[in-house]
Amino acid sequence: LVGRFDTAFEKMPPCREIISERPSSYYNRLYFDSISYTQEALELCLNVAGSEKLLYGSDYPHNVGDMEGCLSRVEALPSNVQNAVKGGNAMKLFGL
Repeated sequence: LVGRFDTAFEKMPPCREIISERPSSYYNRLYFDSISYTQEALELCLNVAGSEKLLYGSDYPHNVGDMEGCLSRVEALPSNVQNAVKGGNAMKLFGL
């Protein structure tokens, strides 16, 4: 999807009237949370965004939250990714 945004930015002058950089440059500044309801969705986020852009989230106490499921899906990842998602990335992001 980001590639499509960049193409529109390059080919459609009105897109460049509001933002000065390619959309992908903004996308690279985003972080994502690990709230997902399937392992496949979590792994897709990792594949697209990268493990360094994923922070632990549970959506708790939202009434459709699945705190235990969110944690178990993160714990199914390789240990280095688990450590990053469960706190390492947040520590880097917030300078802790």
